[in-house]
Amino acid sequence: MFIVVFDDEGGLTFPYCLDRKTGGLDVGSDQPIAVFETKADANRAIRISRKREELNEAMGQPINADFTEYRKHVKIRKVEFIEPTGGQS
Repeated sequence: MFIVVFDDEGGLTFPYCLDRKTGGLDVGSDQPIAVFETKADANRAIRISRKREELNEAMGQPINADFTEYRKHVKIRKVEFIEPTGGQS
């Protein structure tokens, strides 16, 4: 399983949520974090998001520059499940 994050490699990292309308990704959404079965599915969501922002820009609408100017910071990360340690309730 995979998630998509913005990681500027300078201390700012956050996961993206799924934009249910487009199948792309969204920031600061009230939706859960987007989790993908395959890396290909995660790449598809990134492509949809980039195309959506390119269209918004062409129409003179505000854009999320994460998927245009800063797309090198949009990264796919493998989900790792960690077993909880004992002693906490």
